[in-house]
Amino acid sequence: MRKILLSILLAAASTSASAAWITIGTMDNGTAYFDPTTIQRAGNIARMSDLLDYKEAQSGGAKSAYLSAVSQSEYNCAEPKARLLKFSWYSGHMGAGEVVMANNAAGKWESNPSGSIAEGLWKWACGKYTNK
Repeated sequence: MRKILLSILLAAASTSASAAWITIGTMDNGTAYFDPTTIQRAGNIARMSDLLDYKEAQSGGAKSAYLSAVSQSEYNCAEPKARLLKFSWYSGHMGAGEVVMANNAAGKWESNPSGSIAEGLWKWACGKYTNK
């Protein structure tokens, strides 16, 4: 119980209050952002935080609805792949409000579809973005 509470508190402390969110794209149901100040690179691996801010409340089996999701992902800069490292769902917009759910389990490596927001995040995290 103590570890869960600590994880939630750490996730809440590291969200939008200190973030420099930059819009990367829009979807039908919201807007995606990334925080360039969180980019960390080691060899061909990069890490970066991103945020999805939804127009309407989302549900995903959590106790209550959420309006934004902040996550940290890891990117393979040698090939267009990424995996989710951790995420937190928030009751308010832009990572504000109460933490509805948090998870610190790393996901599987997945390919980034060409032209997707995931590909854009990969390009920024890996320093491959070109403004053409």
